[in-house]
Amino acid sequence: MTNPFKVARRRLPDFVVRHRAVASVLANALVIMAAYTGAFLLRFDLTIPSFYHRTFLITLPAVVCIQYLSFQLFKLTRGWWRYVGMGDFMAAVKASIVGAAGHAVFAFLVDRRSYPRSIFLLTAILVVGLSMGVRLAVRLWRQVPVDRDKSRKRLLIVGAGDTGEALLREIRQSPRMAYQVVAFVDDDVRKQGAYINGVPVLDGTDQLADIVSRFRIDEMIVATPSASGAEMRTITDRCNEAGVPFKVMPSTWEVLDGRAGLGALREVDINDLLRRPPVELDSAGINHFLHGKRVLVTGAAGSIGSEICRQVLRFGPAALHCLDHDENALFFLERSLQSVQATTQTPIKYHLADITDATRIDTLFSLTSPQVVFHAAAHKHVPMIEANPVEGLRNNVFGTELVATMAGRHDAEAFVLISTDKAVNPSSVMGASKRIAEQLIQTLPFSTRYTAVRFGNVLGSQGSVVPILKEQIAAGGPITVTHPDMRRYFMTIPEAVELVIQAGAMGQGDEIFMLDMGEPVKILDLANDLIRLSGLGPGDIEIVFSGVRPGEKLYEELYLEVEKADTTTHPKILIARREGVADDRLNALLAELRRAVDSCDEPAARRLIPLLVPEYGKRSSSDNVIPLAQAAAAQRERRITQSPT
Repeated sequence: MTNPFKVARRRLPDFVVRHRAVASVLANALVIMAAYTGAFLLRFDLTIPSFYHRTFLITLPAVVCIQYLSFQLFKLTRGWWRYVGMGDFMAAVKASIVGAAGHAVFAFLVDRRSYPRSIFLLTAILVVGLSMGVRLAVRLWRQVPVDRDKSRKRLLIVGAGDTGEALLREIRQSPRMAYQVVAFVDDDVRKQGAYINGVPVLDGTDQLADIVSRFRIDEMIVATPSASGAEMRTITDRCNEAGVPFKVMPSTWEVLDGRAGLGALREVDINDLLRRPPVELDSAGINHFLHGKRVLVTGAAGSIGSEICRQVLRFGPAALHCLDHDENALFFLERSLQSVQATTQTPIKYHLADITDATRIDTLFSLTSPQVVFHAAAHKHVPMIEANPVEGLRNNVFGTELVATMAGRHDAEAFVLISTDKAVNPSSVMGASKRIAEQLIQTLPFSTRYTAVRFGNVLGSQGSVVPILKEQIAAGGPITVTHPDMRRYFMTIPEAVELVIQAGAMGQGDEIFMLDMGEPVKILDLANDLIRLSGLGPGDIEIVFSGVRPGEKLYEELYLEVEKADTTTHPKILIARREGVADDRLNALLAELRRAVDSCDEPAARRLIPLLVPEYGKRSSSDNVIPLAQAAAAQRERRITQSPT
């Protein structure tokens, strides 16, 4: 048997949408008429005296017209009633006040003496109440489930903040989301016991297992996008203990960056467990650095390069030039930036080139005249470069030298080198090549501001540890970890790139910036987290220790005692300063290294590396490694104690 309620729910909205303009005029006019009639009835105890009948009938059309014009002034005639909110309420209040003023002027012109003054106030109050009441009724009509027989999952929302409340509204407004929100949980004791839109806030997350059992919860959603990695780790552990499926809202940067909406629920990711508070940027400084500038990004199709391209576009450059030697990757970059380009006026050009090709790079700089250069192109895989040192040096050292030199010759304002924590006390050719690149850009005789930004591993970059571990888990194992004590610094790609751009905007020339990477993470702990997030237990996937690979260190450092850590205006960016090799000696050694690379003389190239990087191969004790925050505090203390009193 056909359900008339369901039929009406299907047909009525379609009819209203087809005749929206007429329906809006009629509905608003009826609301105003009802408010005006109600005002007279309330004023005279529900019986309008006969001598006021004529006044009421004469003034009714005028009041409807005046109030409707006021509605139009505050755009109440254009809103979608199903989405009514506080903005509509404030607009209705303003419209009723303006309408009451117009109403008063008209009434005094018609019948100054006998017109009841209280009608103005009563009409205004009823206009607000009835107009908002009708709109709320439409919203409730839309939120009532169409199919009451449909089985809906009993949902628990973890997090009773703004995001959780927005999620509740979205679930109620969307008939496709087959959820019934039973309750919230929140660790904030001030919220516990309260109600949000009729839904109770129960205990904290430490009671999750008991709440899931008592309220027969089918699924949970973690709506704490601003939680730190440690907090997310605790929450997900408790969700796992509760024994029902759960998903998470996207993190704050994903929502703000437009990569996900509030409804983009997903499974818990390793990024959630390692996330840190959002980076606060000097938007004005970055805007001055990039807005209206021609920007060139090398290695643009890589993980870091592509994110630099996306974030640079936010600041309205005059042109963006994307350079990469990988044709396929450049093709996919172009596809991924198409949606961004559709919303910006910035022209984007894609250049297929090798950064070691002097003629091609010179021609490209002549054609594009970039003002800002982000140099992200590099060979980065330690074991691969260890096995092919000549190519690693050719690309990372002399490719960098060529691009940096062309930036200077073609009067670029700024050149930003993407460096790595592996350049500190390098134990690999890759790390040494990046340290040499850091040194050589400080010796170039141009007015361009040359800076380097040094950071560690980024989560999810091409060929990095997390995707490899995920592939091994998907294949059923075993997971290979080189050493149980292997540790690395990690950042998300967007966080790293935000700080790279910020550092580039701050650079005055010849600085090496370090990013605050937080605490290093054990790769073994990372593997166990990924196993757990995959829905498996510790014994379900075998972990095999394969041994430290050539060129790898157990611990990476951002800088050591010999480097002075200077603070900057940004709390997550510091500067490493140390005495480098004299320019003449460095240039002479680089000339020898170039001859070795050009002749593919690997033994000669390896012999020259320690001369260019004296600390190469000299492993420092972990006792000498200073955490970034500690070193910065020590440096500030030294400056205070050494300053004159």
